[in-house]
Amino acid sequence: MRTQTPGIIRHVPHATLTRMADLDRDSSVPLWRQLAAELRRRIASDGMRRIPSYVSLMQEYGIARETADRAVHYLVDNGEAHIV
Repeated sequence: MRTQTPGIIRHVPHATLTRMADLDRDSSVPLWRQLAAELRRRIASDGMRRIPSYVSLMQEYGIARETADRAVHYLVDNGEAHIV
């Protein structure tokens, strides 16, 4: 990702923008499945009561909206989360 300031373009390493320890981009497991598993873990161990917004998930994990949407709907479809 590049950030701009007047007259300067600098490269920001992707690892500084995401939680690379939580999602493995080299894995054969799709990112949305990894995210669903991570959210499931956070619900179980951290007592997370609300799943963060898509925008928050996108920023925290460096993922596309579609990836966040698919992971959340996977949990909903399996009865592990509810949309209110």
